[in-house]
Amino acid sequence: MPACYWLKYENQIERFLTEWDNFIPLVAFDFHDTIFDTNSKGYDFSEIIATLKQAQKAGCNLKFYLPADESEHTMAIGYLKGVGLTPDFVSVGDPSGYSLFISNRAGLYTSIRILRDAIRLKKTRRKPL
Repeated sequence: MPACYWLKYENQIERFLTEWDNFIPLVAFDFHDTIFDTNSKGYDFSEIIATLKQAQKAGCNLKFYLPADESEHTMAIGYLKGVGLTPDFVSVGDPSGYSLFISNRAGLYTSIRILRDAIRLKKTRRKPL
């Protein structure tokens, strides 16, 4: 029985690049323990933040999902400004409509790896006619 097409890493990158060839990809990300050390455990999210900035510079749109708790919205927006992240869109609610979702609860390692590899490959890839 053939393996699931989407379980192959190369196919995930190809899907993202194909979308990027046809429209501006939307990279969504959330807050708690994705870019912010929620429980003050000493986690460092600088690599993730740097990758998001690199994606935006390469032409991706960023969509930030605010924490569900409305009392944290002002703090979250302030944090974004403090680390120099300027998402193109800010939203509340369940993430949807994105090309790639960056979250500690949604395969963070693989998502960041796909994004980094796609940015690198996009520089040498020709757009289809």
